[in-house]
Amino acid sequence: MKRSLFALAALALAFAAAPVRAQLPVSFGIGGGISMPNGDFGKVVSSGWHGTGSLGFGLPAVPLSVRVEGSYSSFSGKNSGPKVNVMSGTVNAVWSGPGIALKPYLIGGVGYYKAKADVSGATSSSDMGFNIGGGVKFSLLGKGAYAEARFHSVQSDPQTTTFIPITVGITF
Repeated sequence: MKRSLFALAALALAFAAAPVRAQLPVSFGIGGGISMPNGDFGKVVSSGWHGTGSLGFGLPAVPLSVRVEGSYSSFSGKNSGPKVNVMSGTVNAVWSGPGIALKPYLIGGVGYYKAKADVSGATSSSDMGFNIGGGVKFSLLGKGAYAEARFHSVQSDPQTTTFIPITVGITF
């Protein structure tokens, strides 16, 4: 009898939890904008552009979520130097602040960055890095939208590569 009650309780708990899992907010986003190099990196390349795609996972009524992103940035070279392309994959924590029409947030995380100069014979550099920044979420034509700026620091050898992408995007 105790086993039957335990099994029935476990089954009821599993069915009760199923709608909660179904309500897990998952979002897909695309965006792009300008990327500005900093430090030593800014001495050899000019501002460029970037495009990004993201997948976000959150919990109902919790201001913390996770965003996984893939991004491609292209910087033009200074003084006839080669352009540099940076591909990255990052995992970020996003803390959303209170708001109705505009909802501010903070974002930060770690990732893997692969940079390559667009010149014959150049080898690519793959390094770990981090990013931190903030933005604002808002509604645009019935869809979610966002604008953000982040500081990326790639721990390259012999120098650190840093840049700031300013992104505008939409989420579904």
